Amino acid sequence: MKCQMNRHKGSVNVIVILLIGALIAAALYWFRPLPKTRPSVPAVLPVVSVMEVNPQTQTLTVNTQGTVEPRRKIQLLAEVSGRVSTINKHFADGGIFADGDTLITLDGRDYQYRLIEAEAQIAAAARELALEKGQARQAKREWRDLGNKEANALSLRKPQVNAAQAQLASARAQRDIARLNVQRSTIQAPFSGRATKRYVDIGQYVTAGVTVADIYDSDSAEIRLPLSDKQVAFLGLPLGTVFDQDEQRSVVLSAIVAGQARQWQALLVRTGAIVDETTRFYSAVVQVQRPFDVQLHDYPLVMGLFVDAAIEGKVVEQLISIPEKSLVDQQWVYLVENERIQQRRVQRVRTDGTNVWVQGDLSAGDQLVISDPRVLKPGMQVTVVIPVTSP
Repeated sequence: MKCQMNRHKGSVNVIVILLIGALIAAALYWFRPLPKTRPSVPAVLPVVSVMEVNPQTQTLTVNTQGTVEPRRKIQLLAEVSGRVSTINKHFADGGIFADGDTLITLDGRDYQYRLIEAEAQIAAAARELALEKGQARQAKREWRDLGNKEANALSLRKPQVNAAQAQLASARAQRDIARLNVQRSTIQAPFSGRATKRYVDIGQYVTAGVTVADIYDSDSAEIRLPLSDKQVAFLGLPLGTVFDQDEQRSVVLSAIVAGQARQWQALLVRTGAIVDETTRFYSAVVQVQRPFDVQLHDYPLVMGLFVDAAIEGKVVEQLISIPEKSLVDQQWVYLVENERIQQRRVQRVRTDGTNVWVQGDLSAGDQLVISDPRVLKPGMQVTVVIPVTSP
């Protein structure tokens, strides 16, 4: 009996403990602290910079490079042999001379003596011809006095007269050669120009055919400019063509000379008819008139200078300049309309390294995104900053 009572008492204790635990759990649930409600935070929209589209009409240029060369350059040769007696003081490396200036004088006394001898031969040949003509007239009279109207050419001394005439003509030719050699002993400038290199000096003996100097024409300079197939197509240039004056295009040459940026105006005068076998480039030739004339140019254009050239291209309308980074996959741009990103296709026309010129379905005043487009997608809502001026 006592054992049963103990068991009953233990069961009651367990039930009481469970009830107390349940009450404590219920109290903890009902009296738990409730979470505080926070105000809703609006989503942060991406901020983009935009520029207003400003279509323009532009005359585009093609940029290339080349080396300034004289239009004419020759090796000046001695046409006769002789010792150098005088040299023009301006005829030195880099020296300037005018057309017809005497540059070098050779000792021409031998040629002057031969000229005198040739003139003496003319006098002798003329005397011989006069004698033969006199004898021919005498022979003709004698045949007439004999009553014989017919006589052969030998009897009338016609061969002798012809020989004397030929001898006189030969003597005159020798005189002309001697006179020409006297003239050739004085070497004159064939055009206005400058000397690149002089190879002789006073007292030096030169033979006929020896180069005495390298000279070039300073009235005009040429620059041969390489052009790729794409550049030729862009300029619309016909190949192998010499352009008339009204067809010549303007070209601006530029270079750094003596630490300063210099420019010269030139004209595209012809295109080459040969493709360079090494580079596969075409060529265009531009000319600069009077390259050393400081009244025509701000600074002399010296030969051998490496210059940049901007060739005037075609006129293109509705052209828009945008930053290079604004292009998406080289054919798309992003606009902002009603605070959302819109995508438009454009055509890349040319670039200057920083900006790119494009054409496409864009209108004046459109807000074009110039921020990094990699984080944007069409349809995305954005916040626009104050538009900047078109570059």
